[in-house]
Amino acid sequence: KVSAVHRKCVFLLGEVSAVRRKWDFLLGKVSAVRRRLDFCLGKVSVNDKDGLTELQPEDDAVTANWGSSWQMPSMEQFEELINGSNTTTSWITLNGVKGIMIVSKFNGKHIFLPAAGCRLDTRLSGAGSNGKYWSRSLYTSSSNKVYYLFFNSSQILADYYYRYYGWSVRPVRVQE
Repeated sequence: KVSAVHRKCVFLLGEVSAVRRKWDFLLGKVSAVRRRLDFCLGKVSVNDKDGLTELQPEDDAVTANWGSSWQMPSMEQFEELINGSNTTTSWITLNGVKGIMIVSKFNGKHIFLPAAGCRLDTRLSGAGSNGKYWSRSLYTSSSNKVYYLFFNSSQILADYYYRYYGWSVRPVRVQE
């Protein structure tokens, strides 16, 4: 079970509106959508040309939709979140939604990440059994990959993968 609100928060990396904009490109309505799709597929490389290691605010889906005080988390933030020295993790069902609960060992604060699965084209895959969340950190060794957080009922890890999948985003406050 995935909430209607969460379904609206699945993005291709570098795309700042919901995945449906990809279909504008496929239906022949190109313009900026073509540039974004080429970026997602690694045909246009941000980090190869300018040395960037993170998405810029104009390419961050969270910043574009929630405002300049919000952004997608960095790889370092994901690593801190899943570090067993800092947190405990539990696979739970909360209000009918399966996902992972992460609790700080220091202050008891917690975050629940729904197991929303992912989208590839029109297919929803893994909803209720795993979660995949984009970071804003680019994988600099391959321009078509980016870091992300993955979890299921038995594991949680941070890794890198291709940008063109529709995965969830989790807003975090910009740290000054």
